[in-house]
Amino acid sequence: MPVVISPACAASDGASIYAIAFDAVPDDSYANSNKYHYVLVKSNPNPSPTLSDISWTLVSSVRSTDPLNSLKAPYSMDDVACTIDDKTKVFTALSNNEKLGIQYQPDSNGGAGTWVNVKTSTAYTWDGSSTELHYYNSADGSKTLMHATLNSVRGVLVSAMDNPTMTMNQSPAQWSFVRFIRLMMLFFLKRGAFKIRLCSFFTLLKYFGMVLLTLLSLLYLLHGTHSILEPWCSGHVNCFCW
Repeated sequence: MPVVISPACAASDGASIYAIAFDAVPDDSYANSNKYHYVLVKSNPNPSPTLSDISWTLVSSVRSTDPLNSLKAPYSMDDVACTIDDKTKVFTALSNNEKLGIQYQPDSNGGAGTWVNVKTSTAYTWDGSSTELHYYNSADGSKTLMHATLNSVRGVLVSAMDNPTMTMNQSPAQWSFVRFIRLMMLFFLKRGAFKIRLCSFFTLLKYFGMVLLTLLSLLYLLHGTHSILEPWCSGHVNCFCW
């Protein structure tokens, strides 16, 4: 029987698109929650940019009941994050609603894969704004699953997977955007991507002056010179205001 699913999120291994649904059911009845399934599907390799030739194949399906974490369909795309290891094809999904996740681990011998739970550390902060879940390559060639998300004060919080406990451990210290921008500037300076010279400083002043004059011109058109200069002129005896 065909099943229509609503993907919670999607990821790519560089060739195929993988998508997961949290609340798929094998029939039209949503009355029994025991019928809910996690369904992981993948597309054909290298679909066209228009997706006119895309097709889907079932990777794995499992009931979304104990002992697996029960993840609800997200209210928005920012409430869920997922990624796939392009080598092992391990697929991970995290949900902001429950601050929990699930992971599908394929069988290396081609047999049935395994679904496991993903936990998060205590007081895991995820405000629902922009989020990214990715594998990062270490210097020794190993991969680490990491989660980065913005919090309410516009900082960046980073978490890393502890594989023995299957827990995303979030660092208590956040990266503020000011600190992040400074780090990026230092990085580019050390790499020689650009050099700051004295002439660059004067060029910056020139463009700043042009922007300032443009803003003053717009204010003049909108409000008139009188309303702009009156507060300043009121404190100067020799100032001519009209």
